[in-house]
Amino acid sequence: MSNINILILAFLSGLATFFGVYLGDKSNKSTVNIAFGTSFVAGIMILISIFELIPEAYHIAGLRSLFWVVLGLLAV
Repeated sequence: MSNINILILAFLSGLATFFGVYLGDKSNKSTVNIAFGTSFVAGIMILISIFELIPEAYHIAGLRSLFWVVLGLLAV
């Protein structure tokens, strides 16, 4: 994956975060809307991690990357 693709993914991820927070903040500040916005952002982050970042890390570093991903999941 080239550097420009990584920058585009990072930008889209940040844009999705902004959009989710904006939805939660501007819509009458109910807890349901804030939860929806936060869930939207979390879904985008998980989607990018699973389908883009983890396979690329595995391609570069092999099983070491999967070890650190599992360790990070256990820490959370």
